[in-house]
Amino acid sequence: MSGASLHDELHLAMMRPGFFAPASAEVTCIATPCSTIYLAGEVAVKVKKPVNLGYLDFSTLEARKAAADAEITLNADLAPGVYRRVARITRDRTGGFAIDGDGEVVNHAVVMRRLPAAGMLSAILRERDLSEDELEALVSRLAAFHARAARSPEVAALGSPDAVLRELRENLTEAQAFAGEVVQGRAVWSRRMARALLAWMEDQVRRHHALIAARAEGGRVVDGHGDLHAGNICFDPRACSSGNPAGVVIYDRLEFRADFRARDVAGEMGCLAASLDASGRRGLGDDLLRRYAQATGDPGVLTLAPLWRAHYALVRAKVHALRAAQVSGQEAEDESLLATERAALAAGYALGPGVVLMCGLPGSGKSFIARRIAAATGAEWLRADEIRKGLAGVRLTDRLAPEAYTPAAAQSVYDELARRARGALAGGRSVILDATLRSPEARAAMLASVARVGVPALIVHCHAGEEETRSRLARRAGEGRDPSDATFAVYRAMRDEFIPPTASEGAIVNAGPDEAPQRIVARVVHALCPD
Repeated sequence: MSGASLHDELHLAMMRPGFFAPASAEVTCIATPCSTIYLAGEVAVKVKKPVNLGYLDFSTLEARKAAADAEITLNADLAPGVYRRVARITRDRTGGFAIDGDGEVVNHAVVMRRLPAAGMLSAILRERDLSEDELEALVSRLAAFHARAARSPEVAALGSPDAVLRELRENLTEAQAFAGEVVQGRAVWSRRMARALLAWMEDQVRRHHALIAARAEGGRVVDGHGDLHAGNICFDPRACSSGNPAGVVIYDRLEFRADFRARDVAGEMGCLAASLDASGRRGLGDDLLRRYAQATGDPGVLTLAPLWRAHYALVRAKVHALRAAQVSGQEAEDESLLATERAALAAGYALGPGVVLMCGLPGSGKSFIARRIAAATGAEWLRADEIRKGLAGVRLTDRLAPEAYTPAAAQSVYDELARRARGALAGGRSVILDATLRSPEARAAMLASVARVGVPALIVHCHAGEEETRSRLARRAGEGRDPSDATFAVYRAMRDEFIPPTASEGAIVNAGPDEAPQRIVARVVHALCPD
């Protein structure tokens, strides 16, 4: 029987209630390209797949056993008490599987204490930012781990400028297999984005060559975690102690390639920051890095983190693209969109200042798309509705009288929008201008008022059907959290006055309701990349 067939049979056994946990506990599983994790009750069991993926080889029983043993050892530091033991998976003469049975050993399992789903950093970030105490605890735990992490000449060599450049190029070359001229289907990003990212990465290594070399020689390259992202961090009340008051558990330290763990601490922190960025909380990633640099007295982390943020965002894009190629249906589409989202984030780090002008009728999705563009590019999102309320001196959710929307009042809002945009551009940041801008003349005037030599500009035209717009505006009014005062009646009054942008106005990305927002954002990043 082939290893794959055996694994498929074992999977069915592992999913049976009572196989490795009490029969009353429901069994669920999480699949990765190289392992399957089974969850039931208070127990989690990881079984490595008999696969050879090139960068790892679990095709033999001996290799899987060695990796399982290494996982127990490597995770004892940052996840004490979570990794319990390596169990034998046996098969008897009747073909039945058992944990630590008397039959032939066919695989091994890493048995762990199950961590609380609600405490996972990835789950927390879907609901809120980290508190000050949580962020400080996370930084403190990582700083202490890096301080005691192993260092050696062999590890340092893997952080040299040549080694760093080689790693960056290899990752980008592999990710180019999923690039196309446009972002659609299996092409999760564009060749133009790939070229721009490669050129920027090579320039970053050249500019910071001396710093990278000095850090390798000075002990900043360590045998680290190797896969430090939000999905591998948990705030677990059961792990609280005097030395770990917030119960920070950092698990799944990379076990199958020691060279993949050899990393400048700026790379480790850049990996985690990119993960926070991908949650839509880019400011939190910036804050994490600042606190870590201050706690460790290592400002070089801030200099090199953008390079590593881009690298690891692209690593995650590649992982999702590979998964998309292995599955089908909605699961493949979901993985493909995640890959596109991470690829746009990676290329977004390489962008210089640019101007994205959002236009469209109320309820067309301008702010929804603008928020996602800001998350991918780090652009400053300037929203006319918020500026209008600020100029009026009221709360964002207060409704304004009709005189706040006269042509003269609207011009005051646009003047302030342009003033803030010029300030952001002068500081090296991209800007997103979010306003209705219903005519070519209004759009041209806005772009002219913020224009800077050499700064690319792009118009994103958001649009939706009437019934979809009605539904969105009603939902927004019911929630009562949006600064826009626009109602469906306002939409209908504006509808006949709005003139959609055409190619004569410049580069345009059309954003309709039927296209995934991840692909819209990727097309925006593509358009902003130098060709």
